[in-house]
Amino acid sequence: MASGGNYAGPEAALAPLLAPSPEVAAEPTKRFDTLWTIYIGLVVLNVFDLITTNLVLNRGGSEGNPFVQPIADNLWHVGLLKGAVLLLIAALLTRVRGSRLSELALAGTTGWYLAVVCWNVAVLTIL
Repeated sequence: MASGGNYAGPEAALAPLLAPSPEVAAEPTKRFDTLWTIYIGLVVLNVFDLITTNLVLNRGGSEGNPFVQPIADNLWHVGLLKGAVLLLIAALLTRVRGSRLSELALAGTTGWYLAVVCWNVAVLTIL
């Protein structure tokens, strides 16, 4: 591979995603508050997921998440796992405050959990 003086490496390609968006410079508090509002929504959806999944399991359904399947029969273990992951996400949010990538990842994860809870409710209607 020829090395020219213009090669900046993968860091340069990721810089626009990891850098705070232009609005952050103008209104950092508003952007930060928005992230935490979405995070609270993620926490609430995880609680609803825990409740609805438990109801599905009690009615004869099965856990669809392969990482949770080994502990799905113990509500406390699943709750502790979800809590640990949510704490990790909170820690990461404080480190990457205002980056576009953190916004996209958090919004995508929250949307995913909304879909999971809707799926669980749909399954409950047929069980």
